[in-house]
Order: sequence, then structure tokens, then C-alpha cells
Amino acid sequence: MKRELKLINCDFAKLHQHLSGSFFLRSLLSEENVEVELFDIIKLDGNKTYSNISFTNRKDYLASYNLKKLEAKLDARFFFRIHNSTIINLLHIKTIVNGKQKTVILTNEYSLSVSRRNWSRFMTRINELKQGDIGSQFSSASSPN
Repeated sequence: MKRELKLINCDFAKLHQHLSGSFFLRSLLSEENVEVELFDIIKLDGNKTYSNISFTNRKDYLASYNLKKLEAKLDARFFFRIHNSTIINLLHIKTIVNGKQKTVILTNEYSLSVSRRNWSRFMTRINELKQGDIGSQFSSASSPN
């Protein structure tokens, strides 16, 4: 039997103000520089030397950076690596399924597995967001950008 947990206590609109900033990426396909707003990122999927970025407000974007380089540009308070090749924006989680397979469903309806190795840290971070325990960290933590 699966146990489904829903994020009902998170005020994403309130948390959104703490996730601001942007950075520029060079496209793998067009070689143009594109500005990326952090809050608009839903997830990033890496594949060795490039990454695919999914957004709330535009088509997916293929970037000529590996996931490790992109991770350094993200705000670690709101982005989490759920397994080796995927990073998600925690503010875009819709549902968490805690069953045999640990899964998150994002606001764009993507369903992604969370690795067993990362599950405990992931749930700790989610509980901090739900309970507001990291609220004091919001004002003191700085974005890496």
C-alpha cells in the first residue's frame, strides 16, 4: 500500500520571494546566451557534458553545461539532487509518494523517482520547508550568484 504525502502547509508564494536571481546560459543548439530565472526552473536533467532544463514558462532548454556546473549556479536551499542525473526545484513539488518506489510529482506533472540514498535528506529538507524551520536561514543565507 502506498502512502501519499501532499505539501499542504507550504506557502509557495511566500517562499518564491526568497528564490530570486538569474544567470545566463549558452544554448547547445543555437549558441545564444539566454537568461534563466531561478524560480522558473522546474527540473534539470544531466547527461555527461550537457543538461536539459525544464521551465514553467517556456520550452525545455538544452544547455552546454554539465549538471555539476549548473548546480553551482542554483540556490541550494530550494534545489535538490534527487539522483545522479536530476535536480529539482523543491518549490515546484506537487505531491510526494512514499511507497516502495519513492516518487515526486512536479507542477508540470512529471513523475520522478528519488534515490534511496537521497530519500532521508530529501524528506528532511521537505519537512523543513513544510514547517518553516528554515525560515531563519532564508534571511541569512545568500544565493551563490
